[in-house]
Amino acid sequence: NGYIQCCSLMRYLVVQVGDFTTIVGIALWATGLYLNMDSDRILRNLRGSGETGYKIPYGGLFEYVSGANFCAEILEWTGFAIATGFSIAGVTFAFCTFCNIGPRA
Repeated sequence: NGYIQCCSLMRYLVVQVGDFTTIVGIALWATGLYLNMDSDRILRNLRGSGETGYKIPYGGLFEYVSGANFCAEILEWTGFAIATGFSIAGVTFAFCTFCNIGPRA
């Protein structure tokens, strides 16, 4: 996957920075990145030191979905695919991410 991404981005892909789809894709990617980091922070701080047991996360994207970090990662890679102008590598990675973690989100 990393090889395909690298080849696509370095050899074949020309992205117009001011293009509407590039701007929308970067905005979606950045939103997904923020939500992913926020979800990870909520999960990290879910239990105090020495605590065990099951805890339900609240706040952020967890108010809407149970797997907020998975949902945010799907949003990140969808934004990446849009930002790359729906390149084969970007769309393939977004699709594989959705198929892999989508059922858990």
